[in-house]
Amino acid sequence: MNANRIFPLFVLLYLICSFYGLVEVPLGGEEPRRAYLAVEGMTTKDPLIMRHYGHIYYNKPPVHNFFNQQVIRVLGPHALSYRLTSFIAYLLTGFLLYRLILPYSNVWAKYSLLIFMLSPDLMLYQSIYSGEIDGLFAFFLFFQFVLFYKYSRKSQLLLLFMAYLFGSIAFLTKGLPGIFITVMGQVSLWFTGERNIRTIVWHPMVALIPAVLLLVSYFLYFERATGQGALYLLNLIKESTGKTVENFNWLAFIEHFIIEFPGQILKFTFPFILIALFRISRKRIAFSLVSRFPLIGFGLVYLLLNIWPYWLSSYSKSRYLIPFIPVLALILGAIFFEMANNSRRQGIN
Repeated sequence: MNANRIFPLFVLLYLICSFYGLVEVPLGGEEPRRAYLAVEGMTTKDPLIMRHYGHIYYNKPPVHNFFNQQVIRVLGPHALSYRLTSFIAYLLTGFLLYRLILPYSNVWAKYSLLIFMLSPDLMLYQSIYSGEIDGLFAFFLFFQFVLFYKYSRKSQLLLLFMAYLFGSIAFLTKGLPGIFITVMGQVSLWFTGERNIRTIVWHPMVALIPAVLLLVSYFLYFERATGQGALYLLNLIKESTGKTVENFNWLAFIEHFIIEFPGQILKFTFPFILIALFRISRKRIAFSLVSRFPLIGFGLVYLLLNIWPYWLSSYSKSRYLIPFIPVLALILGAIFFEMANNSRRQGIN
């Protein structure tokens, strides 16, 4: 059986195994809270304002909760219903990753998709714990990453419009990290894309208008419905910054910086990142890939600009890194693709 037949079979078996966890494993972690918020929201008839035991819930925006409610309406209250939104988002992220790379190489695309699917922590968070927000949040941000990259190659204003809109939707999914990652995506464009007054100033200013209008419209709606729109916005900002800059502790910082954060990256990418680092240390694979594939250069800049708050914050959890795993899989897949090409050229099977 050749590789072209094995690959779809592997994907099918993987999905069957993941689906078992979605249905049979009881809710855990933050999943029960997300499930309760969705069910209570269905009783209040207002999917855009979350309530918890009758009180307004200020800690998270409503997009993930909104999708959960729609799934519950179709499937009823079941573990699968509470997890299906993020699981579908996870599948769409993998599909988007594959389609992004496919024009460059079918082999590279398959390597990256396999690294993404076989990520140990991602398999956990996107099956058993897919009731969390992070899977849907990661999909919106990776879609935005694709749009940013396409814009860096074509400088089409519509692509930037859509990228900023996905940034607003990401904010309405998980709060301030959506805005920060959007800003760093724009900075990545300034480093890697076309640099002139049009792409640096005018396009971002114009593209920002619908994204800002979307956010302003939602918070005005919240203000009119509850009278607490400003409080809600401030609480979302506080809820995010409290995990990055408040309550600084030197010992916790050093432990996280040296041990925990590298360990989190290792768990998401084991064993592929170790193999890739070993090969890069012996050959100039990274320089070759960056020079030949602009996508790799953009992905590296994007990662470096975005991960530093999570590296510096001792309150950062491993699931906060899920939005960056598709980009990391893209880069690691390219390294394995280059390794395979080098072995082929040397006559090594």
